Amino acid sequence: METDKTVQRQYYMDWLRFICIALIIPFHAFVTHTFDGITYIKAGDNNSYFSVFNAFLRFWFMPLLFFISGSSSLFALTIRNHRQYLKQRLAKLLVPLIFGTLTIVSIQSYIRAISTNRFKGNFFEFYPHFFNSPYPHGNFDWGQFWFLAYLFTFSLLLLPVFLYFKNKSEKKNAKFLSKIFNHRIWMYVPALYFIITQALLRPGWPGFVNLYNDWANVALYGGLFFFGYIFSLHQNAKNIVSKNWFISLALAILSASAIFFIEQKFHLTPGYNIEYMAFKGLHGLNTYLWVIFFIGFGGKFINKSNSFLNYVRNFSFPLYMIHLIPITILDYYFLSLTISVYLKVSIVIITTYIFSLFFYELFIKRITIMRFLFGLKVKKKET
Repeated sequence: METDKTVQRQYYMDWLRFICIALIIPFHAFVTHTFDGITYIKAGDNNSYFSVFNAFLRFWFMPLLFFISGSSSLFALTIRNHRQYLKQRLAKLLVPLIFGTLTIVSIQSYIRAISTNRFKGNFFEFYPHFFNSPYPHGNFDWGQFWFLAYLFTFSLLLLPVFLYFKNKSEKKNAKFLSKIFNHRIWMYVPALYFIITQALLRPGWPGFVNLYNDWANVALYGGLFFFGYIFSLHQNAKNIVSKNWFISLALAILSASAIFFIEQKFHLTPGYNIEYMAFKGLHGLNTYLWVIFFIGFGGKFINKSNSFLNYVRNFSFPLYMIHLIPITILDYYFLSLTISVYLKVSIVIITTYIFSLFFYELFIKRITIMRFLFGLKVKKKET
């Protein structure tokens, strides 16, 4: 099996990561005005356009981030040993997770509490109540930082497996994996894993991301994280997936259309019955197809670097961390305003991008302790 001994940075992965994170802002701005999903402020209306847009994003944007993160792990393990890799995971994932939950999420939780009349008083009076019990029974949750918690856990659990495949990648006992990307048919074989796990697990664990009792998401995101790593191990992977991006797109659209049709025409009963399990299996297939499409499309058309990518590569992570603060605050003050929902959402989205950019430039980028807390590389002082 041929492998790439000098793993190089795949620029299209950086582009896709930024696109996913940039789309999280309109996603969360739209969630406020739909009945689906969790947000800190609910407007009580239901905009069908926002719902369809968010339903489409849910098919792929977080799954794609996990796949890219798995691929990035190979690059990280190529330039670091396993101890350095663990140290980097601690700094990039665990530190921002703890810091963000105790600060950023507590502010979001406070606004949610006062907007729903569950608490009266200022933020400092509320802060001890943030730890009373997990949401929805209490105030505590880790908000957008669930992503970091899952990534950190997967990084620890799968590190021995990653090292095994990396060390054995040229030996016969790993040869079977190369077939996955040697032919377009084998390229879709991993979809069976997602079909089976989602059919078996999703009815029992519908998706509350608390990590310890969320087996359907653990199987989904953990599988994507693993396959992202395996994908990057093989030279043929990018070429085969890129050559067949249009087939993946056609299959993804077909399966997504089937999902929308079933949701509109049939009232499936959640639980362990054949119809619902098959439907959730279809969701698993659809997720894999979208991920493979974007990886193939990105590898073929946007595998280039420029000054903008060099900038947003560092900006993306802080953007993910802080974006819900301006969205939540603006949503809270916009609740009582009788203006067009499209105007509200436009203001929220634009303001969030601008606020995040200025906060990054003025504080995160330039202050050493802020860089550390937001998971960015700390520049060494010249001696």
